[in-house]
Amino acid sequence: MRFLLVALLLIGLGLGKPLRAAEPATNDVALADVLRITQRNAALYSSLRLQLWRARLASTDIVCRGHRFDGNWAQLTGKPFGPYECPIGQRTVFITATQSYYDARGRKLLAVDPALPSKAVRIAETNFKWRWRDAR
Repeated sequence: MRFLLVALLLIGLGLGKPLRAAEPATNDVALADVLRITQRNAALYSSLRLQLWRARLASTDIVCRGHRFDGNWAQLTGKPFGPYECPIGQRTVFITATQSYYDARGRKLLAVDPALPSKAVRIAETNFKWRWRDAR
């Protein structure tokens, strides 16, 4: 019971959640960027390419909604990261992933590190999950 009270107090103070990209605003992300980021996941990449083919569209025709790091992130400013939402033809795909941050030596950084924005030089998105929805 005591643990639950402490956890609720920390969450109420905003200390219970890990540092993220400062609750970023949604930005346009080119589908070409999303394809590059997701290309290691063969099933997702193939699903995206198939839907492009079915809709008779090129990746340059599609603009997704995603996020970009703001100026607080020394080395990552402007780089895209998920979650992504991409309308392709009559369908829209929603993509989420696990995000890991790395420093200049390639060491994985902890998301709760207050210096994360100044230390991170690379983000890796893995464990992709996605779902398609038909346009209404």
